[in-house]
Amino acid sequence: MIKQALEYIVGLNAPTMQDVGDNLYSDKPLYQIDEGKRADPIGTTTLTSIVDYIKSASESEIPSKAFIQIVSPTEVRLISHLDIDRKREVLIKANAQLPNLQIDRYIDNENFIIMLQSMFVQNSMDDNDLTDIDLLQKVVGNVVDDTIQTYMDDGISQQAAIKSGITTKETVILPSPATLRPYRTFLDVMQPASKFVFRMKKGMNGPTSALFEADGGAWKNVAMDNIKRYFEEQLEEYNNITVIC
Repeated sequence: MIKQALEYIVGLNAPTMQDVGDNLYSDKPLYQIDEGKRADPIGTTTLTSIVDYIKSASESEIPSKAFIQIVSPTEVRLISHLDIDRKREVLIKANAQLPNLQIDRYIDNENFIIMLQSMFVQNSMDDNDLTDIDLLQKVVGNVVDDTIQTYMDDGISQQAAIKSGITTKETVILPSPATLRPYRTFLDVMQPASKFVFRMKKGMNGPTSALFEADGGAWKNVAMDNIKRYFEEQLEEYNNITVIC
């Protein structure tokens, strides 16, 4: 307490400036008051809004050289070049609004099916062949409560009994790893596909299912590359704007 009081009292004194050679030193840190020099960034949720801003902004709003920085699959910023203070101004910032995926944890099958149907890109109605998401929905939606057979689990696949009629059932191999495309980046671009390990087990109140990411996060690079290509196509004539990621 005494130490903090002494530090506070010392901090009240005016800083002492001293020249040492060609350099100027101070015994206290100095902070520049630059409020008002830079505007707060515009907040948005889509990539299209950034393109619209660039195409409609006046010359005074966008400097002669600017950058689109792809920070992550869910964040993109339009920033200026370095100003006289060696700082950059963020003109507009987009943060994607995405569903809350429940990955890497077991959830009851009802919520799992809802997640598959509402948070993943669905198979095209024109496709005749069943995709992994179709198979998952079929298996999870028809699994028999007390016959999840994990004794055949070899670390790659599992077996489960599913309903094949009103009173009959059949044993199927669960698709794993499954190739799926969840909504994980801006809806303006294609959602990247990646591998997921699918598992089922009995829970306290019935069967549960889970998806575990199996691509080591490689989908993030694909998503950011998709965003970069989107801007390069939309802003082809804007030579003063560089897209970086």
